[in-house]
Amino acid sequence: MQGASVPEPLDTRDAISLLDGIRRDAEPSGLTFSGGEPLLRKDLTELVEHAASIGIPGIAIATNGTLLTETSARRLHDAGAHHFEVSLPTTSPAVYRRLCGREGPGKAMGAIRACVSAGASVTVSLILAEPTLSTAGDVVSVAFALGARGVVLNRFTPAAAVDPGTARDLLPAHDDLMEAARVAGSRGLELGIPVYTGIPLEPCLFDHGLIEGVDCSPCVCAHGKWAVDPSGRLRPCEQSPQVLGSLMEEPFSRLSKRPGVDLFLADTRAPECGTCGMFDICGGGCRFAARTN
Repeated sequence: MQGASVPEPLDTRDAISLLDGIRRDAEPSGLTFSGGEPLLRKDLTELVEHAASIGIPGIAIATNGTLLTETSARRLHDAGAHHFEVSLPTTSPAVYRRLCGREGPGKAMGAIRACVSAGASVTVSLILAEPTLSTAGDVVSVAFALGARGVVLNRFTPAAAVDPGTARDLLPAHDDLMEAARVAGSRGLELGIPVYTGIPLEPCLFDHGLIEGVDCSPCVCAHGKWAVDPSGRLRPCEQSPQVLGSLMEEPFSRLSKRPGVDLFLADTRAPECGTCGMFDICGGGCRFAARTN
């Protein structure tokens, strides 16, 4: 909203207090530090170490890899982050520069190699946007060659902050998206590296029989997965602008039962999703893809 103030990120002491509250009240089965770019926080290693010390399992880092070196990857791994998700949208230097404003995918590839060298498991995140579709198979091949344990396909779904003109340029056409997923799945089967979806491909719109090798996962936002922004506010999904409240002021057990959660869950791609026999496959689909596809 124009003119709305953005809360300051939590400092180290408050971020540690937030982690304590999450561990005590939410009992998470996993925790991913993401962004934006989490490595911009100078205290990231300290926060990872604290999360591990209080018994939060499955600590991971989701990063674009730009700031990740062998030294920082090893430091984070030793602190307790044993899994990394590194974004590699394309193997094309020109497309990478266009999308990311940085020189080629070399640093992201180096980050994958650094995480593997540190002893961490790595998933490569592939954004399926119109400019990246043609290199989907190559990304799977590179992920395999660098030692990644899987590739997650995240089709582009613009959040509220994305400029509509940019969104139109990046949104993939249905048939092109299907072909990219088919190629990625086929390459994954050929090489023996798992390929799965992070953002659902709804079976009513996408024939899963045509994308063999892709494990199609449902949306679990607001019941299996939640987002906490840098100021400690809870949201039902990392793409959602909806704020349920501050975890610095109210516990997760209360915020997660706010009426907005039920509204979010009910806001499926179509009204009939809740009674569909394939609901468990997609979870009602991505709430944001439904507005743009």
